Amino acid sequence: MNILKKKIKYKIQDGVFKFVKDKNYAVNFGYQWEIFRKTQIDDYNRNISKTRLLKQTAWKKKEFNSRTIVLEAGAGAGRFSRAFLKNFSGKLISVDLSNAVFSNKKNNLNYFKKKRHFLCQADIANLPFKNEIFDKTFCFGVLQHTPNIKKTLKELIKKTKKKGSIVVDFYPYKGFWTLISAKYILRPITKRMQKENLLKIIKTITPFFFCIHLFLKKFGLDFLTRFLPICDPNTIPKSVNKRDKMDWLILDTFDMFSAYYDQPQKIKEIKKFFIENNCKVIFSGYVNYKFGISAVIRAYKN
Repeated sequence: MNILKKKIKYKIQDGVFKFVKDKNYAVNFGYQWEIFRKTQIDDYNRNISKTRLLKQTAWKKKEFNSRTIVLEAGAGAGRFSRAFLKNFSGKLISVDLSNAVFSNKKNNLNYFKKKRHFLCQADIANLPFKNEIFDKTFCFGVLQHTPNIKKTLKELIKKTKKKGSIVVDFYPYKGFWTLISAKYILRPITKRMQKENLLKIIKTITPFFFCIHLFLKKFGLDFLTRFLPICDPNTIPKSVNKRDKMDWLILDTFDMFSAYYDQPQKIKEIKKFFIENNCKVIFSGYVNYKFGISAVIRAYKN
């Protein structure tokens, strides 16, 4: 499978293709997925990732065969890698800027050994692949964490074949109120903290502020919960068992405070960008996937 650009330099570490150094703006993600490698994997959480993947992409099994090549941009620990590989045929190329690629390999080792799953540590805004090489591309939970979202999108479009499907999700911008919360008030400080120290603090405070969250909800003061220094517990899928819910809450809180970039986007602006870059948008809006809701764009490259 010759999909790499010519004369591009890389090294192979433990079977993973590395095109970048470990120290970059995404180092926090490598750290969090090493600590929380299994937290969001479907084997432990009632097919949450599978449901989200199928709902957001609207892909059908008949669209895939053994020759299909799919790009996953920003794969993390491989929750969607696993969901894809279990539910569709074809080869999956999973890319992440951080060393979370090694956590992904551990989570999907059987598919890696069968040469259905290939892992690359690379910048999704500067991919090492030839243009128009992928039949389908998806990017979940990542765009808002890149420094230049339009550059990233343009790169994903370039790498997708004509008539190929591209699906992305992102944090939606719903007006100025989106940025008025503990998350965006504290992030200028927290994103610069040592990740180990930040995680220690989050582990300490999360149980307490979870109780405060429940108290405010009980007395109809839900509007105040956005000012609590933890992620919204309502975003944790209800199917997650009580034992794992606190881990998921700590993970999501660390994720929201440690990411160097966090840029919510207007759905209409992302849709407009796809259209301007020779794509046909077939869906733009919110997808409710039973366990949550996401802002999603589905498009085909003309």
